[in-house]
Amino acid sequence: MINPVTIEQLKELKLNADQPLIICDVDEVVVHFLRGLEGFLEENGLWLDPASFALNGNIKYAGGHAPLPGSEVGGMLERFFSEKTGHLELIDGADEALDALAEDAQVIMLTNMPDAYRLDRISNLSGHGIHFPVVSNSGPKGPTVKHLSNQMSAEIVFIDDTPSNVNSVATHAPEVHILHFMQDHRFRQHLPDLNGIIASVDNWEEGHDHIRQAISQKG
Repeated sequence: MINPVTIEQLKELKLNADQPLIICDVDEVVVHFLRGLEGFLEENGLWLDPASFALNGNIKYAGGHAPLPGSEVGGMLERFFSEKTGHLELIDGADEALDALAEDAQVIMLTNMPDAYRLDRISNLSGHGIHFPVVSNSGPKGPTVKHLSNQMSAEIVFIDDTPSNVNSVATHAPEVHILHFMQDHRFRQHLPDLNGIIASVDNWEEGHDHIRQAISQKG
């Protein structure tokens, strides 16, 4: 099931079915979401324990291990998106790699975040020289990627850091090349088995090479 807001944004895309398509996540792939979140938490007397991928139970009060109540996590994240989405730092090499790949492929940014802050995300990316279409998604990304894949005859590459999104796309759109990108090594120890990926990388130099190889394949 695809969110109706996402469907409307997908309708606005002008895709060439015969040109390769790169579908790229934003947080922790193009911008430093965790770095921004940890700075925000510190400003608010909190810290992030990298004990798992979950935020519930891992946002803790400074000076100890008492977790922020689960009922308050959603509001804290809403504040973070409101205050910091437009100010997140670029991950090294993301802009150069995407620009180089865009010489031969279409690029769209598929981001799981509240749509209310989509314009802030667009502004943040533009400030880093990244001007590709931005689609806000909610929930697993597999159905959205499958929707896009149904319109394409050329190769498609999906890039994401989140295991649930990687596995969702592998299930719904196995024809898509999946690149797992995780540059924060603290969380690699928690990775489950990832289905159907072409590689798991931690930098854009290596990521660029895998994507280039995938989009150059002939169907």
